[in-house]
Amino acid sequence: MKVNKKYVFSIIFFIVMLILTIFILFKDNDIEQIISIAKTVDIKYLGICLLLVIFYLLFEAFYILITFKSLKQKTTLSKCFAYSCVEYYFSAITPSSTGGQPFQSYYMAKDNIPVSKSTIVLLLNTLTFKLILLLLGIVCLVIKPSTILTNGLLFNILFIIGFIINLTVIILCLLVMKSKRKVKKFVVFLINLLAKLHLKKNPEETIKKIDEYMDDFKKGVNYIKTHPIVTLKVLGLTLLQRVSMFSIGFVVYLAFGLTGYSFIEFLTIQVAIAIAIDSLPFPGGMGITEVIMLNIYTGIYGESLLTAAVILTRLFSYYFCLIFSGGISLINHLKTMIKNNSKEEIYNDRIL
Repeated sequence: MKVNKKYVFSIIFFIVMLILTIFILFKDNDIEQIISIAKTVDIKYLGICLLLVIFYLLFEAFYILITFKSLKQKTTLSKCFAYSCVEYYFSAITPSSTGGQPFQSYYMAKDNIPVSKSTIVLLLNTLTFKLILLLLGIVCLVIKPSTILTNGLLFNILFIIGFIINLTVIILCLLVMKSKRKVKKFVVFLINLLAKLHLKKNPEETIKKIDEYMDDFKKGVNYIKTHPIVTLKVLGLTLLQRVSMFSIGFVVYLAFGLTGYSFIEFLTIQVAIAIAIDSLPFPGGMGITEVIMLNIYTGIYGESLLTAAVILTRLFSYYFCLIFSGGISLINHLKTMIKNNSKEEIYNDRIL
């Protein structure tokens, strides 16, 4: 029931943010004019955008499959693709993307995958996803600093906060690898301090959960140490996954028949936005992403094409992926229910 309540809250929050986003995009804009502008784009580039969305989900499916195979866990690419869709869908509709991995773990368990193995896959996923984003951020900051740091004070603050949070997560992971005891001691001190300041309830329960997470993380670390080739493959696939989604902005730009801005510049913009919104509690960065893009894209598209460009970019980089992954997640859920019901019927028949 607790999970259901959280899920219902996430859906309500998602709907509220969707309404707010629609209002932000269409206020002071002629909808008919936006539609007429959108109709002028080159369709073949929109087809490429669709392929990039599929590739994004496929790359995750491939590295889930590779990791499970290294753990001697039998599974299929179609199943791993379903896990990828589940992760994206529930991350996209929950604040701070908190729902993705719990639901992913749930469906893996329903497919009789041991928690010890699914935990390693999910931890490796989290680490590589954040590490690649951080590395891309550093590269883009070195190559195109002006593209990132000339978008206003608020964006710069959000980018710096997001960058620091991602860097902190990676550093904590490295510290846990070196000394779990020292990190735990520090974390316990922080939690108890927050409890004394009445900023944290049930500190004992939180400490217990963190201790369990650190134990799971240790398993993940041991896996990385004993499977360096697999880890490198996962990093490579994660890089391709991230770049495929970040490429959509540039492809939409080409769809309008425009020139003047390079792929690297668009990649830098998308990476910077991803880092800036990473720490914000909005499902899929909804609302805030559109606001940031309206600000940054003004100098690229001008007022006439601005709204149509933002809508098309977000349509493929978020909304289409959300709808597609949601459909695959629903099909996977129905298949899981049918399979479990069949097992129950067979079990009951044997008892009788």
